[in-house]
Amino acid sequence: MEILGCFKPVPDLELLSAADWTADSDLQVETAFVRTVWNCFDESGLELMLRAAEDNGAVRLQALTVGPKRNETYLKTLYALGFAQAVRMDCGEDLRFRPAFVAHCIRAYLAEHPEIDAVVLGSQSADGSNGQTALLLAEGLGWPCVTQVTAFSVGTDGAMSVSSMTDEGTLTQTITGPVVLSVGNVSGAYLRVPTMKARRQLGRQPVTVLPCPEPPSEGATLCALTAPETGRAAVPVPGDTLEERTKLFYQRYWKAWVKP
Repeated sequence: MEILGCFKPVPDLELLSAADWTADSDLQVETAFVRTVWNCFDESGLELMLRAAEDNGAVRLQALTVGPKRNETYLKTLYALGFAQAVRMDCGEDLRFRPAFVAHCIRAYLAEHPEIDAVVLGSQSADGSNGQTALLLAEGLGWPCVTQVTAFSVGTDGAMSVSSMTDEGTLTQTITGPVVLSVGNVSGAYLRVPTMKARRQLGRQPVTVLPCPEPPSEGATLCALTAPETGRAAVPVPGDTLEERTKLFYQRYWKAWVKP
């Protein structure tokens, strides 16, 4: 069974000082100078993939990220952890608010790799946080999508046992056929750290670099973001003292609102 894990590194927002949290004219905060880290939801998904491969030797893992060359450091780490294939789609554009394009890139890769049976990715990221990529990917593929996944395993027959959080509690399903798994909050699912020996032996494998496909016509282009109006209508209550204002408020408003 082939499982594809999709991820994107995100800025370490904890490194931003109070002065750095200044929005520009498009209401965006500059984070290009901040180092990147694993997105926590993607990290959990990749760790769950490694656990599934440990439990079932027939599971083969692949990883895909869409972004700049610096993301290859993360792919080499996944090589060292035992992933069989690591791929980067070369893209230097800002993808924070383009979930449809990211889903389009993943679909293009899947079209060339029909052997993949499941796609695992985080439910959202620290930047953008649209929470749409997994759903748009599943819709474009015509695959079912399980959201808020907390655990999964692969049986000897190739069927997947998937646990997810719902409003009623934990739901466990047995799924056969292709599926998109959107990983949510998973307790204690931090990505393991490879040994130095594994980094030397496996982490030096070349990363496969592919060009991004042409973006589909979305019918609209994001030009700017505008903060919504949050002001509320108010009527000041006159009076020199608190007692006067309270009495006037009671006589004019509260007495009419509250019936005896």
